[in-house]
Amino acid sequence: MRPGQGAKRAAQRGRPAGEGAREREEGDGHGKLEERAEKERPRAEAVRDGEAGRRQQCREPDGRVDGPTAAGALDQVGAQGGDEDGAADRGAGPPVRCPAGVVVDVPTHGRAGEHGVGPDVRREAHERPERQEGGPGWPAEGHPLPMVRHKLARMASVLLDIDGVLHVSGEPVPGAAAAVERLRGAGHRLRFVTNNTTRARAALAADLRGIGVGVDEEEIETTALAAARLLAGTRVLPLTLEAVHGDLARHVELVDRDADAVLVGGADETDEPERTFAWSRLDRAFAELEGGARLVCLHRNRWWQTASGPKLDSGAVVAGLEYAAGVEAEVVGKPSAAYFEAALAALGAEAGGTLMVGDDVEADVSPAIRLGLHGVLVRTGKFREATLAAADPPPDAVLDSVAGLPDYLAGRAESAA
Repeated sequence: MRPGQGAKRAAQRGRPAGEGAREREEGDGHGKLEERAEKERPRAEAVRDGEAGRRQQCREPDGRVDGPTAAGALDQVGAQGGDEDGAADRGAGPPVRCPAGVVVDVPTHGRAGEHGVGPDVRREAHERPERQEGGPGWPAEGHPLPMVRHKLARMASVLLDIDGVLHVSGEPVPGAAAAVERLRGAGHRLRFVTNNTTRARAALAADLRGIGVGVDEEEIETTALAAARLLAGTRVLPLTLEAVHGDLARHVELVDRDADAVLVGGADETDEPERTFAWSRLDRAFAELEGGARLVCLHRNRWWQTASGPKLDSGAVVAGLEYAAGVEAEVVGKPSAAYFEAALAALGAEAGGTLMVGDDVEADVSPAIRLGLHGVLVRTGKFREATLAAADPPPDAVLDSVAGLPDYLAGRAESAA
């Protein structure tokens, strides 16, 4: 380490150089999504209030429709032939037949109000008319998700997750490519937002085109490029897969020691993670953190879905380094507010007119809703019923797959007309 560098960086962090690891107040070694949500809540409320004020000032309708108008004709969203068996195999439960314009209203845990909806849900409980029990599309007996009519504005822009939404381990989700084409044809502006840490952006674009999804490289928002922009001009020790080093090197200097930041992220189905997260490299990263380097992670996902089942993700490494060094990681990918805001800026879109579509309610959908976007969850990829039941706030809608999204949005637009 360069003379005085460790002391300088440690002083910037507000702790003595060489200070040993300390236990975190939470005692579990990593920040929870709920804690980060509390930190971002003021920003989300400001976004929502600003959007409401803009609409009032401009006398612009919010595009919502009354419950009876939203009923529409029956529309089995996303159900494709034998997809019911496939959904069951994924642990997703039976597909839900929904009247046009209905969504899942999931009782939340913790900060629930008298209507069973947490106070941070953008659409207040009093805006949701009574459930139509026994009516068309009502779930089968014993299904945990009551259906309600809902008001949803017409979406001009759509943010699409990639892994688990458009493909799983490279295998395309049936109907995904056609859905993207239909969304473009309907005039929706698209941005592909991914926490993928195993492929460079150019490679991701080529992969999508290989499964029939028409996309330009510039339409993809990646965590590696987000991290490179955040850390531009600094020395970075990468605990990442080599595939993203090229994107990182556009803006930062990749080093083995004397780093200004330690960057963590990346797991795939090869043996490369064994080398990336070898004990000697983890120990080197710990030493850099003890010397005052920042801990930054591309994401902190606990696991990811593959064709052969769930796999441990690099969030476990992030939590371990946080615990050992007594620091808190900066997250650059989903669910961070900065990542969603960068995607909105790239589209020139407002949160209130943008829909986020993902398979991960914790990292994709609920965080987007907190920031003022609308959120749709799909029953593919890493979707789990238990995670949906605990979602706070819950998604605005749950579809069998992205294949049903164009019809769903078309139904909303017709109801709002």
